Amino acid sequence: MNFRQTVESKLADIAKRLLPANEYPKHGSSEGGQCELFGLPGVAELLVEKKYRMGDTDWGPRDWEWLGALALRALHPCHLADWELPEIADMLEEKRSAYGPKNLLRHGIVGVTVRVWDKLSRFENLHFKGHPYYDERIEDTLRDIVGYCVAALMLDEGTWADGEEN
Repeated sequence: MNFRQTVESKLADIAKRLLPANEYPKHGSSEGGQCELFGLPGVAELLVEKKYRMGDTDWGPRDWEWLGALALRALHPCHLADWELPEIADMLEEKRSAYGPKNLLRHGIVGVTVRVWDKLSRFENLHFKGHPYYDERIEDTLRDIVGYCVAALMLDEGTWADGEEN
């Protein structure tokens, strides 16, 4: 399997973890059944809650899949857009080409965890506190979280550097 196929496979694994919108726990005072961008009750809170569990020793592939699925659900509260997964796969290919595979291999899962923590902090500030980051939209932050979840899954199984020499 080449890099793109592995990325697509991991994205499919993440997408399989998506629950129907009405099955996510409800938090706060929001009403259920809303399909506004980032308006699905509970998803944003679950993303931030996952952030604080990232240091747990039992964090593994299922957690990366679940975190990626939450980010996808935050991007698309009612249904996953057909174009989203290929766009994320393109982004991962471009970033891996630009930075090279050793960028993530050097620090492995620990490095990805730190990067995802930063992205989740950015999401938290953008979504809950309204702090603007002028160089990145909230949608880009969520796509990056999904991308890092894919990278973590590939690092875990040893396929991140497949097909690369540098």
